[in-house]
Amino acid sequence: MINLKELKKHIVMNIKPEWSTLEKVRYVYIESGKYLQKHTEFFLTVDEKLSVSKLSPRKLDKIYQGRLNSEEWNKMVCKTGAEFIKDVLDVLDIKSFLVETVEYMKIKGMKNHLHHFTLCINVDGNNIFVTPASDYPYIKRGMSTKHFGIDVPYMIDGEQIYKGLEIDHIVLTKEEIRKLDEKIGYITNIQKPDKKGKEEYRSDYVDDLIKKEKNVYVDFLAENTSFYQSIMPDDESKREFESFSDPKNNWNFIIDRVCNKVGRRISQIAGKKYDTKQFISKNKINEWCERVESMFNKDDYNQNEVYYANPNLLLNKTRAFCNSIVLFYDKIINKKCTDKDIESFHTTYFRLLKEMARHFIEDKFVIEPKNYNKYVNNTYINHKFMTLFPIWTDANNGYTTSFTNEGFSEQTEILKRTIELMFQELNSKNLLKTPDNSFKYSPIFKRINLYTARKRNTNDYIVYIAITDSDTLGTSSSYWYKYDFNENTLEKTHLSKLILESSIHGKYEIISKRLKRELGDIEEKTETGIIRKRELILN
Repeated sequence: MINLKELKKHIVMNIKPEWSTLEKVRYVYIESGKYLQKHTEFFLTVDEKLSVSKLSPRKLDKIYQGRLNSEEWNKMVCKTGAEFIKDVLDVLDIKSFLVETVEYMKIKGMKNHLHHFTLCINVDGNNIFVTPASDYPYIKRGMSTKHFGIDVPYMIDGEQIYKGLEIDHIVLTKEEIRKLDEKIGYITNIQKPDKKGKEEYRSDYVDDLIKKEKNVYVDFLAENTSFYQSIMPDDESKREFESFSDPKNNWNFIIDRVCNKVGRRISQIAGKKYDTKQFISKNKINEWCERVESMFNKDDYNQNEVYYANPNLLLNKTRAFCNSIVLFYDKIINKKCTDKDIESFHTTYFRLLKEMARHFIEDKFVIEPKNYNKYVNNTYINHKFMTLFPIWTDANNGYTTSFTNEGFSEQTEILKRTIELMFQELNSKNLLKTPDNSFKYSPIFKRINLYTARKRNTNDYIVYIAITDSDTLGTSSSYWYKYDFNENTLEKTHLSKLILESSIHGKYEIISKRLKRELGDIEEKTETGIIRKRELILN
């Protein structure tokens, strides 16, 4: 079994001599983060979130000093995580030293006072600050880090932050760190075609890739509309064509079906009658477009104000879709169709079909640009969460993943980051009825509340997820879920069940201070004036 000594040897042996000093430092930082994790129970005990299962002062002292049991060899706090990086850098003859804060926490029964530590590293005459333990969650998921080459202020509001004299240091930009990560292989180049079809090489962190998947939710909804399924059902045997290049395929039939469905959808938006009797073939596309275009006034639908309910955009996409079929069909008939033509048509066909299908999604599941500053209802948030979360975590698929085997501190941090990335379109203006700029976390966590708990029999962790219908942090919520980190399962639940599960004889120990406080507030007076706990059963 690997231990810290072997990990140090592994890292040193894989350092490439041609790397610069900064590249070596970055490799040590990243590679150690793949194996090390934050000591969850240490931090939960210090924060007074554990009761029955809290660690003793003697145990806290041992962890703080790095005297771990063999089964806990990779569990770190900020001090020991920084010490390990320093030990490796010492072998590489790279100078570094620990810096501790002036302020500290004193725990009754502990010999040591708890200081926060950061590591100062001298790289070619410049100092940089790193806090490795804080980046363990991101490194394990291949994400960009937040605590490497950071600014550590010497004074804040006239108060000295860390001990000793002020240290001159540089702060690394995201682009500088990205270049380091490309060099050491933390992120690798991926060959991708650009918009013009030319091949280019791009390297991205996992969180960058998620950011670029802005349409994944809308595309999922589009592919499940009756419109899309009527053309491309999940059952391939029920599709109208066997292959794109088969000249026997009835492309006219597909054009007729698409156009008539689009015509009816535009009639719903414009409030005009649509006649579906006339058969629409590839020879009648222009005639059909003119007829549908006469049903609405283009000037009434500004593209910058509306999108999914814009008949002008839908008509243009449909025209492009049908014209691509006509051009492709002619190439097949004239036997001038190449493999490249088939591949190009295949890509265009599905892209335009999906874009048309977006106009058929139920309004309550779509946020249009004109509504970006409008209060977002709970239905939207819940449906998007329920749709994407199981996909991105592989929850309920009957198997565990690398994520389920990580430490709880890493799991909760990545859970929060995933939810933030999932709802990039939301902000304080459309999430909160009363915007609160002083809230230090993402405003999404005033609508999606995370409450941690621990299984009493196994000490494994779960999180209750409450999607609230307002910007209050109370327990009255419209949707409740329970996510089991170890089993990788997500299930619907409700507050009354949570109360039973977290009772004295229940299976879970509540860790979240906020949930403990809120459960204690769920009281009401009976007609006789007796105060009692009540169960809230939510629809």
